[in-house]
Amino acid sequence: RFLLLAGILMVLLPFGCPFYRIFGIRCPGCGLTRAWIYLLNGEWSRAFQEHLLFLFAPVFLVLFVWKDDPTLKKYCNADVLLGFLGFLMFVYHIFRS
Repeated sequence: RFLLLAGILMVLLPFGCPFYRIFGIRCPGCGLTRAWIYLLNGEWSRAFQEHLLFLFAPVFLVLFVWKDDPTLKKYCNADVLLGFLGFLMFVYHIFRS
C-alpha cells in the first residue's frame, strides 16, 4: 500500500499539491518539502518559517509504514502516536491559515 501511495504521489507531484489543486486551500502538509530543502541547504530559520513541524514528518512516515510491525508494537503504540502527530498537524494548520 505504501508503494501504491508513493507511485500516485510521484505522478501527481509535477502538477503541484493535489489537495490544493482540488480544494483550493493549503493542506496541513503544505510547506514540508520546501522546509526540508531549506534545512538541507543550511537555512534553518527559513525551514521553520515554511513549516514549524517539518521535523516530525519522517517520524510520521516511519510510524505509518511500520505501525503493524511486532517489534515496534513492543515499544510504542503507533496508532496513538500517529493520532497525536495528526492532531498536532491539524491544530498547526488551523492557526497558520
